[in-house]
Amino acid sequence: MCRRRSLFASALVLLLLLETSIAQTGRRRQQQRSGGHGGAQQQQDGDYYSTLGVRKGTSEKEIKKAYKKLALKYHPDKCKDCTDEEREKNEKKFVEVAEAYAILSDDKKRKIYDKYGKSGLEAHEKGVDPEQAGFGSFGGGFPGGGFPGGGGSQQFHFQGGGAGFDPFSMFDEMFGGSAGGGGRSGGRRTGGQQFSFGGGGFPGGGGFGGGGPPAEELFPKGGDVAPLGKAKFPDAKSKYLWLVVFYDNDDQDCVAAQPTVVQLAKKVKGIFKVGAVNCGRSQADAQFCAEKVDVQQLPAFGMIVDGEFSAMSAGRMPSAKGLHDFAIEKMPFNLVQNVNHVSHVNDRLMATVSKERKSAAILLLTDKYDTSPLYASLSYQYRKNFVFGESRAKNLALGKNFHVKKYPMLVCLAGQKIIYEGAMNADALTKWLDSLEEKFGVAEKKNKKRR
Repeated sequence: MCRRRSLFASALVLLLLLETSIAQTGRRRQQQRSGGHGGAQQQQDGDYYSTLGVRKGTSEKEIKKAYKKLALKYHPDKCKDCTDEEREKNEKKFVEVAEAYAILSDDKKRKIYDKYGKSGLEAHEKGVDPEQAGFGSFGGGFPGGGFPGGGGSQQFHFQGGGAGFDPFSMFDEMFGGSAGGGGRSGGRRTGGQQFSFGGGGFPGGGGFGGGGPPAEELFPKGGDVAPLGKAKFPDAKSKYLWLVVFYDNDDQDCVAAQPTVVQLAKKVKGIFKVGAVNCGRSQADAQFCAEKVDVQQLPAFGMIVDGEFSAMSAGRMPSAKGLHDFAIEKMPFNLVQNVNHVSHVNDRLMATVSKERKSAAILLLTDKYDTSPLYASLSYQYRKNFVFGESRAKNLALGKNFHVKKYPMLVCLAGQKIIYEGAMNADALTKWLDSLEEKFGVAEKKNKKRR
């Protein structure tokens, strides 16, 4: 009888263990179906990977990009028109993002977190080996580390306490020391709690601020690529067309792209200008970049025509030809009117000159079938004072009317015909058009030149 009871008890224990195991397996599968990231598929509140919106195996570079984007999004200074409740919520999220980055950008702490969770980190901060503290290996990514109350193991509560770290100072250091007015000042507090982490900052290299020299400027002043920023960004009044690259000196993809951008800038002089915005120079520039492009996908590119910014689709780094083709697609060919009949000279060109009160019309007679990017660019640069037209494919009637002896032929129409006799290149054509503006008294003063 005793033996039967013993066997029955053993079977009951095994059954309970089996049910527990099945239930835990079911929960894990349910968590996986819920679509989490990293080792812990079900992301819980406080999980560092979830906070940054990245997967567990994400590279340090991508973690840094994620931090930059979220820090800019939730920085309290950006919430100027928010209610107190919204501002407090933003600041809390900003601190959570900083805490997550501080841990995941530190290789040693990240490994401990991946293996033991937050409680393991707390044990490590107190000088206790997480393995010896009874946490074991729980796959990381779960807030709080192991299983509370289990088997007499020591309990720790990691709450971001300690000394030597301020999320606002970290933000200032990341974005060049510009806090945008009120970023740090004497240990900023949120909800009465000082947010800092043990270990005195970033031992082991937290991804930035390691005391090394600053990265070399990829697009310095005086080069073929013009430095731009929020204060010097082309608008609707800008004279030129602009292709703009958004970059960060610390980003290896941006470093790799620099020769391609410079090469393109050399080849397109006179057609469009190439400028660059350093998204890592200051908080203001970083926020400006975030308004234009995805700062997690640097380098990013865009074209500015008449003050309108058109971003290039994100993807693999384009070649110089790819960037050139993108820019050409955005050029304002519509500014060049098609003149394929003698009557169009008056009905289209001169009528527009009169209606829009321009100084003159510029007509190109050519044997080509398509408008060249150079001519389209000139029509944009001088759109304020001239109307541009084009007669293509050796139009016989127009050729006879203008006594064309050799194509291409360029003529200014303003009561009289002024025939251009110089070289067909950007520099020579620009000088001729500038001289026409001076002739008609509409040239801009040198100190008021537009970008």
